[in-house]
This record gives sequence, structure tokens and C-alpha cells, in this order.
Amino acid sequence: MVEIVDAILSHLDSDDKGLQNNAVRSLADIISKLSTPNCIRVVDRIISRITKAETKQAKELVEIYANGLVTIIKEVGYEYGYQLKDLVKMTVDGIFTIKGQWTAQKDEQNVMIQLNLVNIAEAFIAKWPKIIENV
Repeated sequence: MVEIVDAILSHLDSDDKGLQNNAVRSLADIISKLSTPNCIRVVDRIISRITKAETKQAKELVEIYANGLVTIIKEVGYEYGYQLKDLVKMTVDGIFTIKGQWTAQKDEQNVMIQLNLVNIAEAFIAKWPKIIENV
């Protein structure tokens, strides 16, 4: 399964938006079948794509990545909550990092990224409210 995950994750590096979209959807489809370390690796990779989106093309894909993460949160079992608790910290850190990078030209894109990060955090909190107390 590791080879399959690696192959799908490699598609996130493609310049083809359709290929990246399909990769995110595929990861969301198989996430519940992955081991905890692979699940965490997938989530880390996708959240970093959102929080480190700097180019126009990367920012255009943020919504695809965010929707994929929300789907992943909904698909994985409750037991993954503790392993994925760092996702909340990364999401909140991303919200404030992006706020600090605002310029007149980037405001609209950064607000969109922040809203997607808020949606991810909201999905996590809705599924695992008790875990938030420990983050």
C-alpha cells in the first residue's frame, strides 16, 4: 500500500490541475484503508500544500486540497483523532501565518486560504471535540 500512496502523492507535484485533483480524491477514497503512519503522511502533505501555497497556481488548488482534507477527516475512524491532532495546530498556525503575509495584492487569495483552513479545523472539531481539549 505504501507504493500506491507514494505514487498518488507524487501526482501532487504535477503541473496538471486535473491530475492533482484526482490525486486528492483518490487519497480521500483510500484513506480509511491506510495505516496510521501513512494516513498522517497524507494529511501532512496536503496541509503543507495549503499553508505553503505561494504561486497563483498553488493557491488555485487550495480549495481542492481543503475539500480533500475535510473528506479525509470525515472518512477516517474515530481512533485516528489523536494521531491527527497536529492537523489542528498546523491549521491554526497556517491561518495566522497567512494573515501575517497579507499585502494589498494578495488579500483575496489569502482570505480564501484562511477560510479553507477554518473549514478544515471546523471539521476536525466537529468529529473530535474532546481531542481539542488536549491540543
